[in-house]
Amino acid sequence: MTAFACADGRGALEVDVAPGIDLATVEVRVRGEIDARSADVLHETLLTALTSYRATLLVDLGQVTDCDRNGLDVLLAVHLAAQRAGRRVRVTAASQRVHQILHRGGAHTLLKLPRPPASK
Repeated sequence: MTAFACADGRGALEVDVAPGIDLATVEVRVRGEIDARSADVLHETLLTALTSYRATLLVDLGQVTDCDRNGLDVLLAVHLAAQRAGRRVRVTAASQRVHQILHRGGAHTLLKLPRPPASK
């Protein structure tokens, strides 16, 4: 399943959802910008994946070029929905911008955010 938001060339967002390597996970890859224009599509896609696959969501945010408070709100809302359903959401990769917003918002521990790659 692939979802698109704001595919007008300005701040496009693409979300790919696919079964994980085992039945207990589903992989979600997010590319582009998460902002007020795209947050609803991301939220809907993540909730659909959570309920459709009934598995842990492994969310790759490594190709997210920008993320604002709307993105943080979506990730926290989906985390709470997963908890209520007895499942988890885990961020497996994150761009520098996502690291910043998740740390600033205190969500990095909830989402099991991996450490950022070492600077060269």
